[in-house]
Amino acid sequence: PGLTRFNKDYPNVKLRLANLNSPQAMEAVKNGVADFAVVTLHEKTDTIYRIRTIRDFRESLYCQKGYMDGYKGDIFSRPYISINRSSYTYKFYQDYLLSCGLYKEPDIEVATADQVLPLVKAGMGIGFISEFLAEDALKAGLIEEILLPEPPKNRSICLVVDKKRSLSLAASELIKYMLQHN
Repeated sequence: PGLTRFNKDYPNVKLRLANLNSPQAMEAVKNGVADFAVVTLHEKTDTIYRIRTIRDFRESLYCQKGYMDGYKGDIFSRPYISINRSSYTYKFYQDYLLSCGLYKEPDIEVATADQVLPLVKAGMGIGFISEFLAEDALKAGLIEEILLPEPPKNRSICLVVDKKRSLSLAASELIKYMLQHN
């Protein structure tokens, strides 16, 4: 919403958006390739960054509607869809599974979180999906939540800037919009 509003108010400002995982996005900020990044975090990170939380969110384990019907085995013996190993999300879920006494390598790895949902909807396996990405498919009856005894901790969508670098007027204004309208 903030990006849409900014674009309407400032239609002549040129934007370059990149779809990177959190470590790549933070590296782009650190190297000056990006003015700022919007990333998913679950723990403190390098102190060179100024971090502002945009929103907290919850993720749950989902499958295609009916995918687990009648299945009596271990949930994680089914194909597991995960974000790739270079992401913070991968580490977060590996740590979560280990805390539950489980070890599971992904059967399918994707580059970004928005790629998990289409694979789950297609019945290719189970995967962790954020509540806001899963909402429409859940309401439409295309997917269902797999209840876990101990759900994962909530995480945060954060805006990250390099403390040492000054932002352009346009980048500063866009950040204001994103914090006000999201």
